[in-house]
This record gives sequence, structure tokens and C-alpha cells, in this order.
Amino acid sequence: MSVIANESKNSEELPTLTLTLDNGDREKFLQAKEAWKFIDEQSLLRFVVSVLLESSDKNTIGIYTPNSSDTLVPFQPASHLFKQ
Repeated sequence: MSVIANESKNSEELPTLTLTLDNGDREKFLQAKEAWKFIDEQSLLRFVVSVLLESSDKNTIGIYTPNSSDTLVPFQPASHLFKQ
């Protein structure tokens, strides 16, 4: 995966972010898009970012899974994904 941020100097041009997904990252991204029936990739990213921003502790998100009935299952990114 690679990310290219374009911080434009031109006031008429909006900043852009180019995200390149490869290997398993791309497969998982497309699986999520299809499973949730998002109309496009941008819609999926908007949803995911909104969920992360709404998380109260910015560390763990609770999700109901098919096997957990009415219990929230905590999900947390792997520690190596965080800034040190």
C-alpha cells in the first residue's frame, strides 16, 4: 500500500490523496465494498473514516458480529499500526 498526498499551492485546486492498494489490502477493500453494497470506493472510505471519528476512545470500536448475539465485540488495530 502506498499513499501520495498532494498539498496544492494553487488556491483553486483542492488537495488530493492518492491511495494505492495492492495484494491482500485491495482484495479486502473490494470485499468490504461488495459486502456492504457501497456504490463506489469513495463511499466506503467516507463511511470508514466517519466510524473512526465517532469512536469515543479512539482506540477500540465495539461491533456486533453474527456469533456474538447481543454482545459488543471489541475491535482494535494492531499495535504496530499506531504512531509511537
